[in-house]
Amino acid sequence: MQAEETIEHALLSCDWTRAVWFGSQAQCTPTKESVNSVGMWLQEIFKKCNQRGRIEANQMWSRIGITMWAIWKTRNEKVFHDREPDPKSTINYAKNLELEYFKATEKENNSTKESNRRRTVPIIWRAPPQNWLKLNTGAAFSNDTKSGSIAVAIRDCNGTLMGGTTSKIQTNSSILAEATAIREAIILIENLKLRMQLLNLTAFNLFKQSKKELHFGK
Repeated sequence: MQAEETIEHALLSCDWTRAVWFGSQAQCTPTKESVNSVGMWLQEIFKKCNQRGRIEANQMWSRIGITMWAIWKTRNEKVFHDREPDPKSTINYAKNLELEYFKATEKENNSTKESNRRRTVPIIWRAPPQNWLKLNTGAAFSNDTKSGSIAVAIRDCNGTLMGGTTSKIQTNSSILAEATAIREAIILIENLKLRMQLLNLTAFNLFKQSKKELHFGK
């Protein structure tokens, strides 16, 4: 520790510090050429971490932070208690911290997953009354391409799919797309010879336009 005591020297470029980085699981050994400042060095490491998968990047970033903490603790032992820094002991200390950290985060992640499993799932489809069928229609429309797609689904009170259809369409507006979906639903009902229906149509805007003339192609 003969060099000037800057934060860069204390954490990255001191000889014993570089030995710790070389032997650590962080797999990134700083050099005098690569270290202008701690902040810039961390930015470069952050870019490299992001080139990996999310889980691996998180582990790598955690190891770097833990290694820096272990180095700082060892440095303070020298400054305040005059204990000579030992790279091997510092590496082992960092590894033990890593194990504790990853075990703690794994336990927390498992707890979060279990909590999510127990969380009540919101109802996104309501069943019709007994002996009734429920019909749902949907439409998507792109104004740029003047095209879209429609879908129709018919289910009984148990949620069993009794019939349905999907298709791509060419049309001029979202209202016409929704209207086309309703027309396909009516055709499907007639083809399946279904009598009792409980309609749940998503094309509410169609009824707002009920006073306007809507033209359908044959």
